[in-house]
Amino acid sequence: MQLFSFEQGGIFFIDHFTHDTDNDLLEKWQQGNNRAFDALYKRHAVWLLELAVGRLNGNRVLAEDTLQEAMFRFYQHRDQLDAGLNVKNYLFIMVRNQVLNQIRTEQRYHDRQQVYANGMEDHIDDTANRTLLKEQEHLLHAQLQHLPEQCRRVFQLRRYENLSNKEIAETLGISVNTVEQHMRKALRILKEKLDYHLFLLLMAGAGMYVVV
Repeated sequence: MQLFSFEQGGIFFIDHFTHDTDNDLLEKWQQGNNRAFDALYKRHAVWLLELAVGRLNGNRVLAEDTLQEAMFRFYQHRDQLDAGLNVKNYLFIMVRNQVLNQIRTEQRYHDRQQVYANGMEDHIDDTANRTLLKEQEHLLHAQLQHLPEQCRRVFQLRRYENLSNKEIAETLGISVNTVEQHMRKALRILKEKLDYHLFLLLMAGAGMYVVV
């Protein structure tokens, strides 16, 4: 399969960016130069793909899909990335998390297959639960828009990207203590805005321990 790319004839223009650092390319990409993004992609694609292959038991096709999804999400986050971002670390974290998501998806699939194989056709339909969860997530997303920008970014990296405080600090170029302060502030605001039980349910669903 062809991996994610915005330009054709890729290697032709890579030399133009040879002396650019990752952060130079990030700045040019954020200014609208998609070739800078393509250069970033090609600079890191080989080792990221091998990382995914190794963690997916040598399944190269699945690893390519995983890498492409991670890079697509990276592209979607363009305007949220800080100029001082450690691009290599950030991409490593994104691919690692995407691999973990893929493993969990595969495990759920095999679990469902086992349920059917055991003749458990009466397995509880969780459609209603998924609908409720979607509605709860919508409420949370609406309240996140009221958080200060850096505070919201820290919360999103913790909850949706599953990053540790240390990884968030490295990604945003701030101290671990600052990350913790932003998280406490975010949780305090959300606790005030959301219904108490909904707040606890959403935080528990994300595996986030909250002192209330």
